[in-house]
Amino acid sequence: MQTTISLKYNGPAVDAGLMNAYDVAANMIAFSDFVVLATKTLYGEKTEVRAEVAGFGKGSFVTDLFFQVVGGTATLLSTGTAKELIGLVVESLKLWKHLKGDPPESLERVTNDNSVRVTNRDGQVVTFSNSTLNVVFSDKGAETVGRFIRDALSKEGVDGVSLEQPGVSIERITKDEARYFAQVAPET
Repeated sequence: MQTTISLKYNGPAVDAGLMNAYDVAANMIAFSDFVVLATKTLYGEKTEVRAEVAGFGKGSFVTDLFFQVVGGTATLLSTGTAKELIGLVVESLKLWKHLKGDPPESLERVTNDNSVRVTNRDGQVVTFSNSTLNVVFSDKGAETVGRFIRDALSKEGVDGVSLEQPGVSIERITKDEARYFAQVAPET
């Protein structure tokens, strides 16, 4: 299984080519760690994942990262798809947005399903997969999105980050939403 995901930053500083090289490297590493976490959540801790830089784009800063499941686990995942992995990554970002930076007000397991109804502080209820909760409520999940989203968008002139696949935007986070990407795990 393999897929390419573009990590794209935009804003006036980025358009002017003023994104700090160390920040770019830290963002790529944090995003790679996040996708590795999502892959291991879906397919197990022993899953080997390799992230490689596939290219850089012009205009807004774009890094194409190529993810590949490697080694003996690759054959075990022949039924797994990149679509499942992308789905978990996107659903995780949507859960952080849903929670708006706070722990959930309540969690309710859905009977006969691998999902949970999550109520946010505004009383809105959305159903997410157990895998999504495992990613979002983990320390590693909060730490990695904090670096490639919240920290990146705190920089002057960086207004947004989006994830894309060739020709398709799959998720976008604005500067106003950046504060949502923090530790939101419930205490119990």
